[in-house]
Amino acid sequence: MKIFTSLKFVLAAMLLTVGSTMMADEITFTFSNPDYPKSSSEATDGDNPTITEGVITLVGATAESQKSQTRIWGADGTLRIYKGSTVTLKSSGEPITQIIWTAKASSNNHLTAEGAVADGKLLTWTGSAQEVVFTNDDKDKSLYTQVVVVVGGETPPPPTPTDKIYEKAMLNDEAGFIPNNVSLAEGLTYVWKNNNYGWVASAFANEQAYEAESWLVSPRFDVEAGSTVTLSFDHAMNKGTADAISLMVSSDKENWTAVTIPSIPAGTDWNFIPSGDIDLSSFAGKTLYIAFKYKSTADNAPSWEIQNFLLKGKGTVTSEKVYTTYTSLAAVKAGATDTKAGAVLQLNNLLVTYVNGQYVYVTDGTEAFLLYGKTELKAGDIISGSAKGDLYLYHALPELAIETAEGITVVSSGNDVTVPVVEVGDVQSAGLAFASKLVKFEDVYFNGTALTDKAVTFSQDGNELTLYDQFALLSAYEFVSGKAYSFTAVISVRDKVVQAYPVDKSEWEGEYTFEGDGSIENPYTVADVRHFDVENNKVSELVWVKGVIVGSFKSSSSNFYPVGEGSEVSNTDVVLAEVATETAANKCVPVELKNKTPFREKLNLENNPDNIGKELLVQGKIQKYFGLAGVKDLAEAIFNGESVGIDAVNTDAVRAQGIYTLAGQRVENVTRGGLYIIGGKKVLVR
Repeated sequence: MKIFTSLKFVLAAMLLTVGSTMMADEITFTFSNPDYPKSSSEATDGDNPTITEGVITLVGATAESQKSQTRIWGADGTLRIYKGSTVTLKSSGEPITQIIWTAKASSNNHLTAEGAVADGKLLTWTGSAQEVVFTNDDKDKSLYTQVVVVVGGETPPPPTPTDKIYEKAMLNDEAGFIPNNVSLAEGLTYVWKNNNYGWVASAFANEQAYEAESWLVSPRFDVEAGSTVTLSFDHAMNKGTADAISLMVSSDKENWTAVTIPSIPAGTDWNFIPSGDIDLSSFAGKTLYIAFKYKSTADNAPSWEIQNFLLKGKGTVTSEKVYTTYTSLAAVKAGATDTKAGAVLQLNNLLVTYVNGQYVYVTDGTEAFLLYGKTELKAGDIISGSAKGDLYLYHALPELAIETAEGITVVSSGNDVTVPVVEVGDVQSAGLAFASKLVKFEDVYFNGTALTDKAVTFSQDGNELTLYDQFALLSAYEFVSGKAYSFTAVISVRDKVVQAYPVDKSEWEGEYTFEGDGSIENPYTVADVRHFDVENNKVSELVWVKGVIVGSFKSSSSNFYPVGEGSEVSNTDVVLAEVATETAANKCVPVELKNKTPFREKLNLENNPDNIGKELLVQGKIQKYFGLAGVKDLAEAIFNGESVGIDAVNTDAVRAQGIYTLAGQRVENVTRGGLYIIGGKKVLVR
């Protein structure tokens, strides 16, 4: 099936000079086209697509280092291109003279090619070629809704990039915007927050709408005299009406004027739409501030999401972020709110008590606090200087997300860290007072034998707390009922619920004795795999693992088929356990079944439900999968006494330990349909 859209136009300059008509064809690929092959979580038809429209063929290809395929994604009708991957456009007729890509409203434009110029959501290539290759050179994927290819005619001049004063996607990036809460009803602590949807405003909390007024104010823009200034952004709104939202502009942040937003979301879905161009040329030669105003009522408190802010024109931007200086831990903790605010913390010889990745816990001997960010600090360091960043409550826990460690000075290292012994009841009753302190619990008892969603409760003298395995130390641990435990932990808070994060793995586990050695004769057991260290992206060599298929994980280990209520079977993996009756996810080992492999075809439970409860022997690499120690990158498998594909037994690893016919004769290779003895077991090769 081919769809061909042709736009014939006359090059007027050529007509005037030579009196002839030069024709060009414009061919459009719109990726929402229902006749194009599509991929989804269940289908791969649109992976690495090849599509032809007229004389133009589009070919998608995926980089060897990239697991995610270049694909046409069915859910949103876009062409997705990941880092290092390419898309080639070829002409079987006249040369290509121009190509125009249009990125999705919520996506950035990351394609590059010699002769291509990016301008916001558009990427325009000009030249003359039979074939043009575009590459995504950025770590983020790009999503494109269409590409227009011009064939023939004269090569147009390359576009001139638009002057831009400020352009920000705003995704997990505050972009210098600062919330200003004019009024918040009791029960509401904030309106604006920044996340992976951009800046989001809502006054709906605790299952009800609140009255509130809060402004999101831009940095300062100084616009050049005579400049044409245009503002645009993408926004979505749901569960309310546009009565709650408006756009304001000012030159002094005191006198504000409302301006019309050309396109407003319907307020009934989460679909982003372009705002349309908003002319602000009246601010040429002036200072400009832009504010998104949110004013809700008890009857109308929609969610308003804003991203892809673009201010076109000539001028400069100045960040006006205000930093408040704190001289003590008590003061900085008291200053934290649900809204991020600039802060500078003076470090007056603070002791670093524990470090795990970007988590840095410090104390002044009385108070404790969390600095979050990349540093070279170690437990036992005494630090001075200052830390600068965003202060806020993260799930009710005060923390400072530091922008840079340059202001932090290590006064001395290797100092003793004294860990006080505390009672569960004292921590429970004190609440936030113990937050971020390093403490020791002695003679406590666990109320379960395994972690559930990384958590389990423990008790002492009738008082309970939650142990949460934040630093993934106990993923393979089994608690013993009736056994008294002692352990070191950092006290944290999540949504005002006090939790203990264990910090010392040696307190929990002695030296584990592996039952298997990873060979086909003596494969690792599920318990063996669970004791592998897979943190920090550690990956084993190819090893053999055995277990019983008990289900599959879909999206996460908490969605465990067939155990979890309402869980769904997945065809992307199977889960192995020691016994067929196992229901605890943390006692299982997930095994990846890659697409378009015999492993997925023959082992997945969606298409082979009878596989559940049966033993499986696989060869792969032990690594982190679904947050657990799992097996990925399968090379071989044996199931029901049969090889999964002939390559599963025609390997050096299997031949080295011996392949025998039923008569006891050793052979070097196997043939389809043959019955052999491998590792003491009969294996039928299909």
